[in-house]
Amino acid sequence: MKNDQNSMMREMELKQCVNSTLCLEKKPKLVVGLKGSTSNIFVDNAAYRDFLFQTFQVSSSGMESFAMVMTSLSNGFPVLVSRGFSNIASG
Repeated sequence: MKNDQNSMMREMELKQCVNSTLCLEKKPKLVVGLKGSTSNIFVDNAAYRDFLFQTFQVSSSGMESFAMVMTSLSNGFPVLVSRGFSNIASG
């Protein structure tokens, strides 16, 4: 079932234009299957970013979700964070 869902998402057609006058510069794309991480530090270091990927296969890191995750887990509540990223650490 998971493979079917991933296949359907990869084939999803994302529109570049909302209408005839409002368009994005580049055609959007959906990337599925990457691992993310949250932390209490700001990652703006290419060497550390590469270390995270090589060691843990983490392709993105965000600190904004850290407080929510820690609060939920410390109170016994499972949590799932879904985020979109648009910049590259030190890149």
